[in-house]
Amino acid sequence: MGSTIIKSLPAVATSLLLGLGSASASMISDSNSAATPNGSLATAQNVEAGFSSGPPPANVPHAGDPAWEWVSIADSAPRFPVTSPYYSFNVSIGQTYIFDVDFGDEGSDANNAEDNFDSILDLFDGSGSFLAQNDDSGLDPGSISILDSYLEYTFFYNGMAAIRLSDFLGGGTEYGTYELQIARTSVVPVPAAVWLFGTALLGFVGMSRRTSIKA
Repeated sequence: MGSTIIKSLPAVATSLLLGLGSASASMISDSNSAATPNGSLATAQNVEAGFSSGPPPANVPHAGDPAWEWVSIADSAPRFPVTSPYYSFNVSIGQTYIFDVDFGDEGSDANNAEDNFDSILDLFDGSGSFLAQNDDSGLDPGSISILDSYLEYTFFYNGMAAIRLSDFLGGGTEYGTYELQIARTSVVPVPAAVWLFGTALLGFVGMSRRTSIKA
């Protein structure tokens, strides 16, 4: 009996350590419409089902890294009324997320608002408390202009979170010529309490085996 428990422990540990991503398609569209508005935290578009560990485009952060999974949100239509979209997702303690705006500011025509979307990202927890912000990130794959945003954040709680995408100058995103790449670590660190429980369990099993041998 004791040996059976010991043999099963690696499988238990593996299931605790790994957070496996969905195999579903990971390029999704912004859902904003009269029927499904996403211009507030309460009506945020949940993108959890879109995450995948499959091969992403090269402009997605950590492309091809098996320890990461991703979802890409594309918007290509004017937004009326003008609002800032919210996208929600699940988070775990120790899990790192990257939010990367691509193609938002192509910088090709100073008179064309669709080519000059100056993005800003705001991150909130599930209750609406502000966590982090990024305006101008610098250049990264998929971004031609410094005005595209890039935010990296490691969460300290389990639950929901949401990212808001806005135009720095106008507030809302009237023109949707952007892609928002969301990448996250798929392997979530196990809390210390879990490790302590596992260590105590191993010690208990070891003591049981020694007692059985002496008997």
